[in-house]
Amino acid sequence: MLRSLVGSEMCIRDSINAEYGGKDGMVMQQHLTLALSLAVYGASLGDLLPLNQLCSLLKSGCPEPQALAVLWAACDMCQSMECTGETGFWLWHNLALESERQYASSKQPRLLELTRAMFDTAHRMDPSQGAALGVARCIGEGGDTKGAFDFLRDAQALAKKEHRGEMLHQMGTMMHDARQWSECKQLWESASELRPDKLAWAASATFMRAYIGDHSKVSLDHAIMSTELRKWNALGKELPPLHPWMTLHLAAPPQVRRLMADGLAAALRVNTMRSYIELEKQPFQLMPHAKTVWAETGRLRVGMLSADFKDKATALLMFAILKYMDPDIEIYIYATTVDSEDGDPAHLSDWRRQIREGATVFREVHRTSIPELLEQIRADRLAILMDLDGFSNEGIRKSEVLQLRAAPLQVGYFVYIGSCGRGMNDFVISDLVATPPHLLPQFSERLLLLPTSFFPSSHPELYPLPHSTTELRRSTDRRFVFASFSKHVKLRRDMYLVWLSLLKEVSNSRLWLLEFPAESKPHLLATAKAEGVDLDRISFAGFVDSAQQNFERLQQGADLILDSSVYGAHTGAVDALWAGVPLLSCVGVCISAPWAPEDADQMAARIGASLLTAAGLQDELIAKDLVQYKAMAAELATNATRYRLVHAKLGRARVETGALQPRQKAEGLSKGLKQLWRHALAGSAPKHVVVQ
Repeated sequence: MLRSLVGSEMCIRDSINAEYGGKDGMVMQQHLTLALSLAVYGASLGDLLPLNQLCSLLKSGCPEPQALAVLWAACDMCQSMECTGETGFWLWHNLALESERQYASSKQPRLLELTRAMFDTAHRMDPSQGAALGVARCIGEGGDTKGAFDFLRDAQALAKKEHRGEMLHQMGTMMHDARQWSECKQLWESASELRPDKLAWAASATFMRAYIGDHSKVSLDHAIMSTELRKWNALGKELPPLHPWMTLHLAAPPQVRRLMADGLAAALRVNTMRSYIELEKQPFQLMPHAKTVWAETGRLRVGMLSADFKDKATALLMFAILKYMDPDIEIYIYATTVDSEDGDPAHLSDWRRQIREGATVFREVHRTSIPELLEQIRADRLAILMDLDGFSNEGIRKSEVLQLRAAPLQVGYFVYIGSCGRGMNDFVISDLVATPPHLLPQFSERLLLLPTSFFPSSHPELYPLPHSTTELRRSTDRRFVFASFSKHVKLRRDMYLVWLSLLKEVSNSRLWLLEFPAESKPHLLATAKAEGVDLDRISFAGFVDSAQQNFERLQQGADLILDSSVYGAHTGAVDALWAGVPLLSCVGVCISAPWAPEDADQMAARIGASLLTAAGLQDELIAKDLVQYKAMAAELATNATRYRLVHAKLGRARVETGALQPRQKAEGLSKGLKQLWRHALAGSAPKHVVVQ
């Protein structure tokens, strides 16, 4: 009956398409309301298809004022028709989802109230469905996280299995945001057990187990997920929504890492275009402005965009690089977060102050909207915008300006060690050790490969040379200390077992680990006990906020830093080498997995190797597999002469090579950016750029 009244799908579609026929907003609203009336009437007769089509069309780009008006009309109609049962739930839930989407872009408090009322109504009609998730999101958006958690805790008991899993996973996310790690792990595990088909949930549970040092299931999970991801990839199906940052910690197929990055970039682009499509520009539209600056001043104008220009590792590593950049390069800094806890720009940390001093122009843009920030960056007429966030800083980065194109060239740099997919950045800065040719297919971007280690360091400007090159880190009257201060999420079970086996093989040795989070210690000790290791030989260091404190304890107690595989030490590697403590790294086949051990090899695993190669220590401190890794560690621990030679060579390399010196790093970066700009001016688009 309804199909004959509305002319099937085309009636609704034609009504929506009135917008594209030049009709004004009032006529557009009338067409939408008519279409909605027919759809609601159809739903009351049990035919949900037209309403489903209408909701899909609204989501695909209906102008916000008209869509909001139609939503209000839908509420009135549904109330007058006393919608109940499946039809009522379906209608209220879908209208609530659309209202929630509109709230996300408008942030109108009244719309949040309306959205919650819709979700509440849907939940009362059928508590076994998933409307409780929407109610909880609205409660949380209103600032009551505990209320949202309690609501889901009560609601999940009545929900169907698939919805209960979603509720448990959302509750786990709340615990994650509250830094309740063990509770988060338990909830994510429970959700994954209910829905084993959700690889993203399995990855979340695996990630959290590793984060708190629980290796009881991690290796099995890695194997299962890697196998399943390979199946998905081979079948050419749409890949599950794993966050790219999470795949960097998994031994996932290299193509999967790239496709996950492409997928997230595409999703971000859809959201960005939905809200800001009128602001988009193409690179060639921005080139004339950058060329004018170059022609008029002879200087290259480069921007750096980051949420970490404060008391964070990014600022610590970068401030001296800025100091030594080529004087022909102007540096524009865009700091997208506040520096001090009180938000007062006058209360600057030392790191923020140093970054400000090294910049040509420093812009505080944490209160700036996306359109305003985009307008500001474009007005600054940059040639290159460097992205120092990537897919890190979730929730506070401003990647929309990259999607909308803020500069002719956009380049990813060091904070996120991986691909950001298509459409974000044109290039990623790296070097030939961090990204040798066989890793290039992992990137959708092209590579700008610097002549020495790309990873920045300002340590020589922070700390005086810790000790002379002849002073040894250890004496014969104390135990040899293996150490790792990396977060445990980087540590796979197979690598941890190698470390424990070293304790059994080297009788006078100890293992010094990071006790962060606090929940990690009992899990790590339980694994050690199961392997027959004396627990007194394992000690823990608490997390310290001060870079100075972390650096000093390295000098005082560590003899050899053990790098992890898959995701290695980054800032910690710089800390260790400048402190004069050898770092043992592994690149190549560095996991003991029968399915695809080469999956461990990626850029994020090679930062230690990049620094060691720049220091000329690749033969002494880079292993090619776990067997060689263990042998090299044992040799350094038991052969005092060998250790003395390596230690002395590291002492000289800190000063004599470009591995850690900010002046040489700034020189290589300056050359690379200038070479990249010359290619752009010439209209050439090389696949990759190698800086000599």
